[in-house]
Amino acid sequence: MYCSTQDLTDRFGSDELITLTAVANAFGEFPEQVNQVQVDRAIADASATIDSYLAARYPLPLPQIPPVLNRFACDMARYFLHDRSPLEEVTARYKEAVRYLEKVAIGAITLGIDAQGQRPETMDGAFVTSAGSVFGRTDKGFI
Repeated sequence: MYCSTQDLTDRFGSDELITLTAVANAFGEFPEQVNQVQVDRAIADASATIDSYLAARYPLPLPQIPPVLNRFACDMARYFLHDRSPLEEVTARYKEAVRYLEKVAIGAITLGIDAQGQRPETMDGAFVTSAGSVFGRTDKGFI
């Protein structure tokens, strides 16, 4: 799983989760707690969707979850919880997540881990070279 109920609560608040998962009982009363079954289903759907894109480039399951996937998993799970009429913002965030995953699937961007799930060694240190001085204490011009 790329996110948890706590991640959703931290990002969107418990009130939103309660509202999205509330099912009236026989007396027409709504519970004041999150329906964990629905949240777990939305998280599983989001994770399965993410896996379907990542499977083309990475062995699954990933040994570590990059933070960007946690954010997108939360956005996707929220979208799945809004199954009847998602808000425009919720839909836009879902579409952004899908666009990102499509780019990962074709290799246009990476997750920052190699095909074995490890962070690759980088050679991104600064390296400065010079063609030498044009002016110096003893040289007074170009010629």
